[in-house]
Amino acid sequence: HGEYFIAMEHVDGKDMRTILERCRQKKKPVPPEHAAYVAAEICGALHAAHSAVDGKRRPLRIVHRDVSPSNVICSYAGEVKLCDFGIAKATLSKVQTKTGVIKGKVKYMSPEQALGRKLDHRSDVFSLGSCLYEMLTRIPPFTASHEMDLLIKVRDAKNRPVSDLVPTVPPELEAICDKCLTRSRAQRYQTAAEVEHDLRAFLRKYMPNYSRSHLGRFIRKMFQQEIERELRMLEEYVLTDEPSDDVGESRMQADGDFEPPEIPFQPKPTSVSIHVDGANDFSGDSNFTTMPKLGEDEDVSVSSSVHEANTAILVDRGRSGQSPRAPSGRHS
Repeated sequence: HGEYFIAMEHVDGKDMRTILERCRQKKKPVPPEHAAYVAAEICGALHAAHSAVDGKRRPLRIVHRDVSPSNVICSYAGEVKLCDFGIAKATLSKVQTKTGVIKGKVKYMSPEQALGRKLDHRSDVFSLGSCLYEMLTRIPPFTASHEMDLLIKVRDAKNRPVSDLVPTVPPELEAICDKCLTRSRAQRYQTAAEVEHDLRAFLRKYMPNYSRSHLGRFIRKMFQQEIERELRMLEEYVLTDEPSDDVGESRMQADGDFEPPEIPFQPKPTSVSIHVDGANDFSGDSNFTTMPKLGEDEDVSVSSSVHEANTAILVDRGRSGQSPRAPSGRHS
């Protein structure tokens, strides 16, 4: 129909923002092993984007620019997906962002992004550190009541140590998080692959038998009631060959003050409209009907008994130039 659309993968699970909200309700952070695994999976996705090349093997140098909990989806099977590259930017892209224009969620920005400077892949590493910090502590590393104050805090990159908020977090994992959140890009992890390496090394030491099924069980247990409700809703959908009258609900707001004007029905004539005096064979209040166009040499007078006249058969009229035959005396 000439309409553009995006076909996206359906991930049966919850985004990290929803998971963190549930953790805040229960006043318990994401366990260290799950936080490390999710962060490592995000690193793998970021490294794939950062190292992508075009058809001529030229590096695209893609920067996601919006790594945040709402863009991380965890499936009930334990898969981790990084989505929404909506404001991602490649070096070879023809669409250029003006210097000083800030795009992304302020709470998870890097200092250079909050300052509107030119970004590289290390900006995503900082945003990843902000997500890891929130998973370990239940609160973002930078908070403020106003966006301008939040920008200043992000620019300065000063946050409370993870161990002050949650003393049970392993020091090795806290060190990885702190290095991601370093204000200086030179002192930060230089690639997402480096972060992934350290996270998986920590995970092997902290919980050697960890697999994605552990994350899946954690999320399914947390959202058990929601999963059952979603399954019941799916059971209500029945596939059928019959067309349905249920086409949804219009979400357009109705204008209560609008009153359509009253316009009488006026049929558009197909040929010539003439007035017929007296009674006619047409029902309704209209005194107009349509008649075929007449030639210049033909009689234009029409009586009210025109419909009572006998039917005349015209042979080869207008083709042979002969006069029409007179109607026979016998009518069927």
